[in-house]
Amino acid sequence: MKLEDYFKYYIQGSDHYLIPKDVFIELFEEMENWREEAKELKEQLEENKDKINWYENFEINKTIDKLRIKHNNQQKYFINYLENMLDDENDIFSVVRVKDVLQKYKETIGVSDEKEN
Repeated sequence: MKLEDYFKYYIQGSDHYLIPKDVFIELFEEMENWREEAKELKEQLEENKDKINWYENFEINKTIDKLRIKHNNQQKYFINYLENMLDDENDIFSVVRVKDVLQKYKETIGVSDEKEN
């Protein structure tokens, strides 16, 4: 029923409606059906909550893995950059400073001093 349909049952001068029993039963059954639907939807939501959480966690872990790979690649790139600077042996002071920076960086990120980067 639409709101306009109720006006024919409105009692003038009050806030009440007088509707026939069959209309009341129809409305009541419709309301009961909505309650059942809502209950079923809540149950489905509860059943699928773990799946939803799993998917969200999966996406978060996937993003973290991508960032970890990117970070590791950046670290390798920086180490290679410093190691390549060592090839310029004309500037002995720069080579010594680069060696110090490279060694400290490797210590900081936990990479051994061997060439296994």
